[in-house]
Amino acid sequence: MTTLNERVLIVAGHAWQCLACRSKLLADPDGVLTQQGLSPEERQLLSQIEPGAWATVTSLAEALGVARCDLEEAMRHPRSRLRHF
Repeated sequence: MTTLNERVLIVAGHAWQCLACRSKLLADPDGVLTQQGLSPEERQLLSQIEPGAWATVTSLAEALGVARCDLEEAMRHPRSRLRHF
């Protein structure tokens, strides 16, 4: 597993929880991710996640290369719950 910036996990966690924001991310990843304060590498990682990886927290964590518990922790962060794109 890799260590990702908390912002990446917060963005991914919010997109997993919020269908409207996930749809925006899948439709226009560059447009959405440019506004999130992420590095080019972080934006590339998030933009390359296949739509099927968003089906479960486990599959999303695997696509990100992080432990499920780390992603779940980020999903509980207030910014993750309230951070619409």
